[in-house]
Amino acid sequence: MDIAYRIKEGQEEGKDKSQLVIVKTGHEVELTLANYDSYVMQNAKHLKEITAQRDYEEAIITNIEQHHPFVTQMPSDQLVTCWLYKEAKGKVDIANAKLKEINFAQRELEQEKVAIIEALPELKVEETVEQSNEEKS
Repeated sequence: MDIAYRIKEGQEEGKDKSQLVIVKTGHEVELTLANYDSYVMQNAKHLKEITAQRDYEEAIITNIEQHHPFVTQMPSDQLVTCWLYKEAKGKVDIANAKLKEINFAQRELEQEKVAIIEALPELKVEETVEQSNEEKS
């Protein structure tokens, strides 16, 4: 299949050349030079971002290898195990901190509710046996 290019007919004369619609034949796709420029700019941005991320990660690897050379001797299954342990431990630590925070807030709410009922006894609701048992569970 031969690919050919032509400028789409019926466009305004004097139009910015980068905005002229180009028809690519062999199969037909409408595009502009501005589209290509946009793709080139996106690719350049992605190249820059990925290169920077790679360089950052390589610096981490180099630092670890220099300060903890035993890592280079570890088999990959042990490295994966260490990574999984670190990931899980971090998530557990975050969850424990959040649970502590929520439990503290819950105790404060319960204490404040008691204080409100003491100050406004007309708000006190008689507990049923079922409610009392649910709270103890």
